[in-house]
Amino acid sequence: MEIASEEMDAYLAEALIAEVEQKNAIQNAQSLWEQYANAHCDAVYERWSGGSVRFFEYYRCHKELILERTHVIWKEFLTYPDNTPPVLPDPKKWDE
Repeated sequence: MEIASEEMDAYLAEALIAEVEQKNAIQNAQSLWEQYANAHCDAVYERWSGGSVRFFEYYRCHKELILERTHVIWKEFLTYPDNTPPVLPDPKKWDE
């Protein structure tokens, strides 16, 4: 999960550079996303609270959401509608 989180942070940092005028909005969205991700994965943890699998499910939940968020940051802020190459390459998908 740490590597996925570091990748998301790198994409977020590039988005903040690429979209200077939207910096506050992007930071606010990221803060709200972090609150959502924590609450969602806490609920997943509680769902599995009766067994040892809860730790795996909590970790899986966070990793999956981080990878999805990284892709959204890339798609919304680091790509262009024409043939201009993206600022960074398409981040890894969850199943790769």
